[in-house]
Amino acid sequence: MSTTRSLFANYEVLVLRVARVVLVVLATLTFITIIVALIWITVMWIKPTNTNYKHIMNVPSYASIESEWNSSFSAEDANAAIVKKIPPVLAETVETLDSLYQLVGRKEQRFSETIDVTALHTHLVAPFSAFDQPDQYAVDFLIELEKYAHAMVEDELLKRIADVNVRTQTIMDSLTEFRDDYVINLEGALATMETRSSTHWLNRMVSSLVVLQVLSVCITAFVVSTVCLLGFHLAMQRQGLLSTLATSSANDEDG
Repeated sequence: MSTTRSLFANYEVLVLRVARVVLVVLATLTFITIIVALIWITVMWIKPTNTNYKHIMNVPSYASIESEWNSSFSAEDANAAIVKKIPPVLAETVETLDSLYQLVGRKEQRFSETIDVTALHTHLVAPFSAFDQPDQYAVDFLIELEKYAHAMVEDELLKRIADVNVRTQTIMDSLTEFRDDYVINLEGALATMETRSSTHWLNRMVSSLVVLQVLSVCITAFVVSTVCLLGFHLAMQRQGLLSTLATSSANDEDG
């Protein structure tokens, strides 16, 4: 009988030790998971959403502009122009277009001498007033327009137009067509960015809810395992105390 009790006591101690190890491992894993989940959800919300439309916008090229354009530049643009400083990038564009004049000894006025640059600026950036950040989009457009002008001056057919008025009107029509295509593509890019932003926000909310659910489960498991560890620790102490008392009693009886 004494041997049976001893075996049962040893088995109970073994089970308690194994259970304690399992609970320690579980508590450790859940604690690590909680830390990782908190870091992940913090980084996810801190990380800014990409709102740069330039990565997805298709800027029209000179080759994509048709050879026949519909001019929309009129004297009304010149009359409505507000006298202000011309952006340096537009001044560089006009200077680039001047290279299409006075070729092979032609006696003619250059582009900058036949066009009111202030009116040209007002005409080109007018559609951007409908956007939320017109100045930013207008500056980006003028930068792309300067690149477009460099491609334009490489057009040999444009250089061969002898009539300076026709050549100037052709350049104006080309600039207007580029502006119109740019605005259309800009609207599409901004719409795409808005859709992506909404989708990203929705995905982030769903991911956050999933992580919070996992986090709540881990916290619950951590608390339960900690409480159980405390209970096992108290049980082991009680078992040790009982063993000590039993040993002391046996020694007293032998004595």
